[in-house]
Parts: sequence; structure tokens; C-alpha cells
Amino acid sequence: MRNLEINKGYKEYTINGDEAKVIRVKTTDFSLIDNLRNFEKKVITVAEELEELKNTDDADVILEKIKAADKKVKAELDIIFDDNVSEVVFGSMNCLSYIDGQPVAYGFLEAIIPEIEKDLKAEGKAAQKRIEKYSNAAKQFK
Repeated sequence: MRNLEINKGYKEYTINGDEAKVIRVKTTDFSLIDNLRNFEKKVITVAEELEELKNTDDADVILEKIKAADKKVKAELDIIFDDNVSEVVFGSMNCLSYIDGQPVAYGFLEAIIPEIEKDLKAEGKAAQKRIEKYSNAAKQFK
């Protein structure tokens, strides 16, 4: 059977320099951008659910709700990146745990989003060069 090799634009990143923890991200996939935009809405819904915890003193209920919220956010991150990034990035850590005053999930996004932006800009420039090349060639036939 014949095979087609198609570059899907995956970039690989180690997590905290650990060669055993590698995520693959299609940084220039427009679906990734759309999924990131929708993520904020979904996280707001999860945060609203957690807001209800202010009305309870039951530690078991609080821990179960936080565990469920962690699973929801990790599932959304896996959807965004079209891979099981949450297991690689967070392991067994709850991604809503606070580090430096923010959930560790946000720290991850703050680390990866600049990489995505950089790659999108580079691809945009490369595309513009190709467009100019072909439009200049087309002008010769007028």
C-alpha cells in the first residue's frame, strides 16, 4: 500500500526540561486557536460550579467537586491540543492547584501560548512570501 506523508505542523516540547515528558502540539492549527478561545468559556462554567462551594463546610463534598473540576479542565485541555497533554503536563497533580497565585493550568497556557503566537507569525510571513511569489508570476501573463 502506498503512503502519504503529510506534515501536520507538530512541534514537540519537553515539560520542565524532562525528556520523558514531551507534548506534541500543532501550533499553527486554526482548530487549536478556536479551541483555546472556547476554553475560557468552559473554565468560567467550572469556576461558577466551584463558587457554590462557599456555601458548604463539608470537606468531602469540597474535595469531590474540586476533583471533578480538575477532570473537566484536563479533558478540555486534551481536546484543545488534540492529545493527552494533561497527563504529561500535570501527572497526578490537580491542574487547579495554585502556584504563584494562579492555577497551574493557567501557568501551562501562559507558557505555550507565546510559542503558538510565534509559530503563527512565522507561518503567516512564509505564506505571504508564497502569495507574493505567485501573484508576481501571474502579473507577467497579463
